[in-house]
Amino acid sequence: MEDWKTKLSVLWLMSAFSFVVGVLLGLFESGDLTHIFAPIPVESWSLLLVSVVILVQLVMAFLSQSLADKVNRWLNIVVGAFFSIATLVVVVGYLGGLGGNPSVLAINPASGFVWNVLIVWIAWKSK
Repeated sequence: MEDWKTKLSVLWLMSAFSFVVGVLLGLFESGDLTHIFAPIPVESWSLLLVSVVILVQLVMAFLSQSLADKVNRWLNIVVGAFFSIATLVVVVGYLGGLGGNPSVLAINPASGFVWNVLIVWIAWKSK
């Protein structure tokens, strides 16, 4: 897998998968969505936000294969950095007691953080 665009696409898919698995594990651990989002009530806007996060990651997997190199590089750096910061905030929140069992709930956002940092790194070094 030497093509940097393919690497980016695969990493975006891994990031989306980590996010989905994290939500599902939270459901299995607690039995409801209110435990996952602790102080955030589960309403239409929060479900929409989850849908948008997954959709953006999947669209980025496609765009990583189809955009011109320069645009592709910068879009992956910007969106990857945003997702890196967002997932780091989630990890810190879980480890700080935001949800239930932090070891269960923090591991998937932590892996998502790794995938997103790798996205930024690969995009940055692909000149």
